[in-house]
Amino acid sequence: MRPTLALNLICLLLVNSIHFCIADSLYSRADVVELTPKNFDSLVHKSPYPVVVEFYAPWCGHCKSLAPIYKSAAKSGASHVKLYAVNCDDQNNRSLCSKYGIQGFPTLKGFFASNDNEEKIPIDYNGARESKAILDFARTYLKSKVKRFKIEKPQDVQEKIKKFLTLSNAPNALLFTDKSSIPNMWKGLSVGYGERYIFGAIFSHQESLVKEFSVTKYPTIMVIKNGDTIDKAIRYEDEMDYSSVVKFLKKYALPKQIKKEEL
Repeated sequence: MRPTLALNLICLLLVNSIHFCIADSLYSRADVVELTPKNFDSLVHKSPYPVVVEFYAPWCGHCKSLAPIYKSAAKSGASHVKLYAVNCDDQNNRSLCSKYGIQGFPTLKGFFASNDNEEKIPIDYNGARESKAILDFARTYLKSKVKRFKIEKPQDVQEKIKKFLTLSNAPNALLFTDKSSIPNMWKGLSVGYGERYIFGAIFSHQESLVKEFSVTKYPTIMVIKNGDTIDKAIRYEDEMDYSSVVKFLKKYALPKQIKKEEL
């Protein structure tokens, strides 16, 4: 065989191998981040959020059917729940799939904190293979650092506000909502940015509080820097999607604390 022909065949085999490897995954980083032994601990066990992990094989028909549903859930819950995937056909991931006793595909497991200093406990998901059902499973374990205002007497309003604004040196982020409960996105933000803000929520029916802040539109977000008064509050009444709100909050947040393991 001539050297040129042999070289061409080798190149063709390499191209096909690369193509095969790329096609081997059901997800891209843009929709669902894939886990490996290198990033599993940091993205799962050290995450403050509830985490769901799909263990799959790319040749599995049920996995292919689940993929668009799982992508949709990952996008919808991005503000407060993290969904990842592990390709068990990848030789590098065999140890992960073995560790968590994966015997069939797809297998979904939730990883939820039992103690801040321990690894999260894996819990099998046996519910419907639907976006909402998967998210509801994880949301059950969603923590919240959002503080509520309990006003028993009208004369307590000023005192409660003052107490909230002086809880720490961090700026205060207040959500004014006409919903009956705290939105999941706000809960998720309080978890992700809990060391950089003090989060609070005021409901539309709390008229004395709403009046004190002169709020007329829902939802409204206010950031009040440490030491500032209400009249210096920075209002946000624009798009309430996750990325837009995060962009706004980052402007006034305390600097992110670097953990020892990140040094």
